[in-house]
Amino acid sequence: MFRIRSPQPEPVHPPEPPAPKVEYFDVTCREAVRHALAVLKLAGEDWTPRNVAAVVASAPRTLDDVGRREHRRASYCRQCLTLAVERLTRQSTEAEKEAFEEAQVHFLEIFPRLGDPTRRLLEEAVFGLAAPLMHPDSAGPVREESRA
Repeated sequence: MFRIRSPQPEPVHPPEPPAPKVEYFDVTCREAVRHALAVLKLAGEDWTPRNVAAVVASAPRTLDDVGRREHRRASYCRQCLTLAVERLTRQSTEAEKEAFEEAQVHFLEIFPRLGDPTRRLLEEAVFGLAAPLMHPDSAGPVREESRA
């Protein structure tokens, strides 16, 4: 006997993770650069594209990294945060103290919680913006001075 087949249910696949929204990504990228610049300024380091990229690249990738001694020693981001703490004094302005607190939260609490794809895209965006400015033939507005 011939029967009409019932439609087969669609196979169940786990949902694709949503792509980061452009607005979220744009804000996150700008925050990373803003916080990297704040850390560099408070640490007394040069505000160069290379240093901004180095802060972002060496930020803790996981919450475990935040507590690891070897990460604290090897990370330029962590070294700058430590220098900033040493340089902050009672004479520091409230704005400087706030900028440090925001940067510390960003790099030690928010950044390590970003998903790998989002963090990689963020790093690539920061490096992509910084790379042309680091090139010695750059016509960009900011150029790292060569050191003798």
